[in-house]
Amino acid sequence: MGRMKTFATIALMGMSAATQAGIIDISSAFNADTIATSVSDSAGVTYRDTAQKDRFLTTNFPIDGLFSANGYAFQLGSYAADNTVLMKPISGAGLPPASVTIDIADQRMSTFAFVHTGVGYGSQSPNGSVTVNYLDGTSDSFTWDLADNNGSSSNGSSVAALTNLQLKEFGTANPINTNRQLWSQTITGINQAKTVASITFNSTNSSGDPDAHFGVYALTSTSSKYLTLDLSGSFNRDTIAIDNAEPTGNGYRSAGQGFITTNHNQLGNSPNIPPTGELIAGNVVPFQVGPFDSPNTVQNNTLILDVDNNNGDGVFDNATIDIANQAAEQVSVLFSAVGFNNFTGTPTNPNNNGFITIHYTTGADDVFEWDVADSDGNNKLVSGGALDAFTGTIDLFDTNSNSLVATNRHMWYQTFTVDPTRVIDTINLSVNGVKDGSGTDAEFGIYAVTLTVPEPASAALMALLFAPLVRRRR
Repeated sequence: MGRMKTFATIALMGMSAATQAGIIDISSAFNADTIATSVSDSAGVTYRDTAQKDRFLTTNFPIDGLFSANGYAFQLGSYAADNTVLMKPISGAGLPPASVTIDIADQRMSTFAFVHTGVGYGSQSPNGSVTVNYLDGTSDSFTWDLADNNGSSSNGSSVAALTNLQLKEFGTANPINTNRQLWSQTITGINQAKTVASITFNSTNSSGDPDAHFGVYALTSTSSKYLTLDLSGSFNRDTIAIDNAEPTGNGYRSAGQGFITTNHNQLGNSPNIPPTGELIAGNVVPFQVGPFDSPNTVQNNTLILDVDNNNGDGVFDNATIDIANQAAEQVSVLFSAVGFNNFTGTPTNPNNNGFITIHYTTGADDVFEWDVADSDGNNKLVSGGALDAFTGTIDLFDTNSNSLVATNRHMWYQTFTVDPTRVIDTINLSVNGVKDGSGTDAEFGIYAVTLTVPEPASAALMALLFAPLVRRRR
């Protein structure tokens, strides 16, 4: 009688370690109130605060602050409180800063757009900058089109977001300025694989205009094509070491063997696992690894499979991940193995590999060969299989003996192209039938799964969805 096949089915706890894109709350960075609720509302910091005290009246602003422009939906701040990130290129004591960094809920983006305008910039042309700061410490810089509210100074990168606005100088007797505008500018070319931690707006430019002020009102982003799945509910072992003293009974084969992070780097080798847990495999596909932020504490961060269902350790040769139904173009898996030695006999399948099965909601399956290579490179396909997740090798550490096992180990990743027209229900990972040359002590660790999803609905469509919500004050 054949061995009964045992399944472990795990419900996915969440879809992404990073917040998904959309309207971004930037209210924590507001430092001025540049929208007046009446012609007598002159209190608070505003444009050119020491003299003209410019402020927009709410005429032709949306009543609830929600509107769409340039294919994006935006949410303005309260008109009765600070609602503007105000900057002045030539700053000084008591004046708005020349640049502001806005911390956002960590997220991956495809694009983002922001609402802005300038006051007192005249007909100057120099630009500012917008810098996207990634979680790994790198950044990308883009040009900020410092367009004035009267339509001058724009380099053409901005389009009108709100028009026919009124700008009143509360510090003078000058008549109200009409036909004023807020602008929207879209930033593209963001590294979609990296998590954005903050965005810096810098109004500094070469014009030397002492009168110019610039305000940012709202920020909205579109999602990255990468969706990192939260597997924390499926993890059954801690195989990442961040300290010499880690709990016994964990690691691969419950022998304390685990990969180490850059902040527990015994020999100064690199790259190892970054402390943020964000790993860009092959500099292409993002994975979120962890948790592993508490030393000498069991923090399960690995889904372990083994080739022996009958050893009583509660680890099986396959697991099914039940995800929230999601269409995808590709499924990428980050994994490794320890103790998987070459097998000289006749394996169950020609390459002695595992299989990944994509179960769609339609009931039809796609089955792929999974190149379950050992961390030392044993059993790796010559081509067409697993790829090195790092640009170099990483370290395997034994916390039971407080010593390095090896410094030339690997984490691997493999990407499978799936049917984007169908919705994925579950993903099954299996090493059933895989033969281990040293017996049955091989263990296979899955660290992360990332979906490459179809490009999100166009920003224009999002704007159409929000269009019925736009209401303007008469």
